[in-house]
Amino acid sequence: MGKRRLLTGIITGAAVGGIVSLFDKQTRDYTTEKLHTVKENSSYWIQHPSEAVHNVRTTLDKFSESFPDNASNVLSALESAEKQLEKVSGNRNGEVKQLEELDQ
Repeated sequence: MGKRRLLTGIITGAAVGGIVSLFDKQTRDYTTEKLHTVKENSSYWIQHPSEAVHNVRTTLDKFSESFPDNASNVLSALESAEKQLEKVSGNRNGEVKQLEELDQ
């Protein structure tokens, strides 16, 4: 029940915020311009669905090709950071032990 109220509140807040923002003339003009652009683009894609599918497939193929390289780069960077953290924490542990020995 709480989830439902949260979702309802988010949707209601977004709708009210959108309506309130339309009181501004510049916002209305901008919204009208963007809606006109969306209408033109969607009309084109509806008339040429095969091209839309081709573009989506091409984009997904490019992403799929670059993802493994980027993922391995990210993993390498994380491993490097982990090694550096181990060095730093290892140095700190050694310093703490030295300080404890000096105190005794």
